[in-house]
Parts: sequence; C-alpha cells; structure tokens
Amino acid sequence: MKKCFAFLPMFFLWTGLALAAPIATVPAGIHVNDITSLQSWGYFFVGGEYESELQRAEGLKGEKESLVMRGQMFVEVFVPKEVTKPYPLVFFSGNNSTSLAWLNTPDGKKGWAQYFWEQGYIVYVTDVPNRGRAGALPRPGQYLSTSSAQRSEVMFAGKGVEGATQFPGDPKMGDPVFDAFYATVAPALNDNKQMETFTQKAGALLLDKIGPAVLVSHSQSGPFVWLIADARSNLVKGIVNLEPKGQPFHNNPRRGSVEYAVWGLTEIPMTYDPPVSDPEKELVPALYTPEDKSLLPGNLQKEPARMLVNLQDIPILVVTGSASYHWNYDYLVPLYLKQAGVKNVTHTLLKDEGQVGNSHFMMVEKNSLDIAKIVQFWIETNVPTK
Repeated sequence: MKKCFAFLPMFFLWTGLALAAPIATVPAGIHVNDITSLQSWGYFFVGGEYESELQRAEGLKGEKESLVMRGQMFVEVFVPKEVTKPYPLVFFSGNNSTSLAWLNTPDGKKGWAQYFWEQGYIVYVTDVPNRGRAGALPRPGQYLSTSSAQRSEVMFAGKGVEGATQFPGDPKMGDPVFDAFYATVAPALNDNKQMETFTQKAGALLLDKIGPAVLVSHSQSGPFVWLIADARSNLVKGIVNLEPKGQPFHNNPRRGSVEYAVWGLTEIPMTYDPPVSDPEKELVPALYTPEDKSLLPGNLQKEPARMLVNLQDIPILVVTGSASYHWNYDYLVPLYLKQAGVKNVTHTLLKDEGQVGNSHFMMVEKNSLDIAKIVQFWIETNVPTK
C-alpha cells in the first residue's frame, strides 16, 4: 500500500503539468479566414482523360508507354450556413492565376469568395486544367510560362499606370504585399486552344454536376466562360466578366500579339447562326473606330453579323477599371456581344460607379468589396430567379 500511495503524488504532478501545457495558436501576422458563417466546405475534380505517352519512369523500363491524366479541373466549394440565393457562383481565374485570387487579398483581407458566401451564395472556385491544383502536364512541344515580377508590377499591380492607387501595397518588388501577391503567380500552359478545349469540357461537366449557376471570370478565363455557356446555355444563368482577355479577333493589342481569336471571342469553335465552318472566311473582322479618340479602334464583325445563338438570352456584365491597361479597349467586347445578338449586355466602368484607380486585379485591391457589391447588385437585378 505504501508503494501505491507513493506513486499517486507523481501521477497527479504529471497530470497537472499536462493540463498546464500551452495550446498551439496561429502566430500574429498569419491571415486566417473567419469561416463561422460556413455550413460546409469541400473539393472535388471534374473532367480529365487518360492519355498515352512515352514511358519515362526508370522503374518501368519494361513498359513502352504509360497512361497519364490531362484536362482535369480542381473545384473548391463553400456552402454558407444559410443559403438564400437561387444559383451558386462559379469563379474562374485569369492567366498565371489560380483560385487563390478569390480567397483573400494579398494584405490578408476578406476575398470575394467569403464576401459572396456571406451574402447567401454557394461559392465554387476553380483551378482550370493545367493550372495550380489541377496540375500541369504539357504535351511534347508545349511548355509552361509565367509572368515576370516586372510585368506584374506594371500590368497587374498598376505601377506606372496613371491613377492606379488601389493596390493595397507599394506595387514593387520588396514590398511585403506585392511579394505576397506575386507569390501566387502560377505557371500556365502556353497553348490557348488546348486550355479553351479542356476548360470548356470540364466546365460543362461541372454544370452538369451542380446545376444552373452564374459564372464569374477574370482576364484569360473570359473565353472559357463564353465557351462553357455555348455548351451549356440552359445551365448558365448569368456571366460576370472582369476585364475579359483581349479584344474581338485579336487577343492582345497592347503587345502586338499575332495570336488571333478566329472565332471572334475564342480560338476554338462557337455556335453561330448562320453556321460557321471556316471562320477565317466566314467570320470577317471589320475595323471599328470609336468617336471617343481616347479609346483604341478594334474589330467587330463585318455586317451582316452572325449571331451567337447560345448566348443571346444570358445576361452578361463586363467590368473595367479606370487605371487598368484594359481601360481603352474593353468596350469592344460588349459591342461584339450586342452585334451578335446578346440581348442583355452591361459594360460597367468602375469610375462611373465612384470606384477610381483600379488596375487589372480589382478583386484583390483596397476597394475590392465595394466592387463586389456592384457585381452583386447587377446579378440580383439582372439574373432571373426562375
């Protein structure tokens, strides 16, 4: 008995020390989202096909080829505790960008994903095929490219663009906010046609899985949502396009690109009426010169224009910042859509809404939630609820 009682003080001493041990905490300065408004969260993949390629693994020398997956899209879903909106929002990111662009700002503030789930929307954010968590596996002759820090300073954060004051830090290398922003840059496949093909297919499969939705795109993903809507017009209830890629027929007028969107807004086929079999002969560009000489001239269709029959009844919003390199040519996309028969097209210039100084990545800038409110108002006044 004495030996037994002699053990008890040591036991209680050890128990007390265990109870007094410190509990892990997140250090100050590390941003974490408040997710108390969420009911559930998850992720899944859609799309993807097995393809044969030459075997390169040393351990499988006896096999002449192997199967790999290409074309899968990563999807993350956030479900609020109280869903009050009829349709979810599906977010697509621009070139060299992933779904991180929608999760929070580089200075650690609330992003659009959280803003919209707090408004009662189910929110899906995507990494398109060959990007980010969807993986990247180029075919022979393809390669991955990225945006340099210098280019990102000027084109994405707004350095050197007159009036660009909404970036949340000093838009230059060495600034902690800019460095956090640039750290999100992801290598991207250099093949636009393959990106459009894979994303159209995966996006259509996503809508088949989740049902009707509103698509929200940025920059390079503009063509992706036109194509998804062309394939699943009955499931796309609205489109919000933040500064869509390029202008009609010509992807990058600023940099003298020789890449042409021969299908008007895309590089792969879309559905027109009358039907188009040879776009280089049947979709003929016609130069449009605006009365406002501060805007760049660009191409629309030669009249009589062919109609984008599967987009005609989808409400579409195009948003442009006043300090972005897009400011003087984005207007051509809404004009092209209207010329092609789309009935409800809105082009919102943020300066007309009292939001000035926004560059290309408006969803991560200081007034990003004010812009989100503008987008929300448009959705809730233009997208039918039935």
